[in-house]
Amino acid sequence: IGVWMRRADDGQVYVGSVQPGTPAEQSGLVAGDRLVSVGGDAVTDNLQAVAAALRGEAGTAVRLVVERDGLPQDLTVTRGELASDDVVVSQVQGGVVVVRVQAFTRGVGAAVRTAVSAATLEGSAPAGLVLDLRGNPGGVLESAVSVADDFRDSGGIVRAEGRTAESRLEIHAT
Repeated sequence: IGVWMRRADDGQVYVGSVQPGTPAEQSGLVAGDRLVSVGGDAVTDNLQAVAAALRGEAGTAVRLVVERDGLPQDLTVTRGELASDDVVVSQVQGGVVVVRVQAFTRGVGAAVRTAVSAATLEGSAPAGLVLDLRGNPGGVLESAVSVADDFRDSGGIVRAEGRTAESRLEIHAT
């Protein structure tokens, strides 16, 4: 349906972001909605189970109950085919190129590099570049690192500290 979900510390499942132009957006779902039920079944803290309940054949409908501003809302979403392109490029006033990264899925680093290269090769160089990460729920760490690495010449990109040696890592720009 075109949503990314997140589970809060209390186990509640929320809409983290809504992909533009998807059935979720068309039905009125917004980031921050708490999922109460999907298809008549109460939502559990199992994100995989919730995602499976939301998925289905294009053209079929799924009934949702969400809570927004403390009030329940019934929504019906007609499932559709979703574009898997998580990188969208547009140009705004003044020749500024906007590269929107909707989620850090596999291959997003290469897609951002391609988008930026294409934007700089089309005629004159852009007046500026905006990397738009609003509403991005995260995703694959390696993809996020790949994007950040393209915008940094040196220095740290990410550092993780864990209890074991295997859970510790530090990645620098190349």
